[in-house]
Amino acid sequence: MRNFCAVLLLVSALAWGQSFTGSIRGTITDDAKAAVPGAKITATDVERGVEYPTVSDSAGRYILPTLPAAQYSLTVEAAGFDKATRSAFRLQVQQQATVASM
Repeated sequence: MRNFCAVLLLVSALAWGQSFTGSIRGTITDDAKAAVPGAKITATDVERGVEYPTVSDSAGRYILPTLPAAQYSLTVEAAGFDKATRSAFRLQVQQQATVASM
């Protein structure tokens, strides 16, 4: 009985550690390749219409962690710049997608 309980606990711990999400990261730069801090980045699940916003840091970097696997489009907005949109792409489970500068 003791071995059964140990196996059950191990299986439960392994199942708990499973991840069903992915992440999107990147860097926002201008035409001169200078970082754009404070840019608003929004990943939109195009199938469900759910938006996941974040803001770039002082080096223009951003990360959207723990996103459900889905098809996403990205929109970037920053003062003094035109709105930029990246067409939809599929984010897989446990994928860490890096989107080239926008």
